[in-house]
Amino acid sequence: MRYEFQQNAFDRTRHIVAYNFFVLPGTGPAADMESVRAAASNYRVRHFGAAQVQLVMDAREFGDDPADEQAVFAELIGPLTPLIDPLSNPDPNIGVDGAVFLKTGGRAP
Repeated sequence: MRYEFQQNAFDRTRHIVAYNFFVLPGTGPAADMESVRAAASNYRVRHFGAAQVQLVMDAREFGDDPADEQAVFAELIGPLTPLIDPLSNPDPNIGVDGAVFLKTGGRAP
């Protein structure tokens, strides 16, 4: 989800663009609150909560081309995929690439 804001403070105006998504257990990335509400209504996974990821940028750096913004978003968020994927799994014993972690210490067997 992309949001654009304008912040006025005394003698300057900031143009801010924010990219936002949620990571829901058992579902994965979601861009809207409807998905978050649906996950919250699932009693089997609601206790895992949700993670929110935001990338906030100065909109003036990109002009009127959202493709440049999206390229920066992909460049910064892409490497975080190994951190986001385990959050999508509601089983806390399953880690990156399905590796099973020991319940004590979180070390791989």
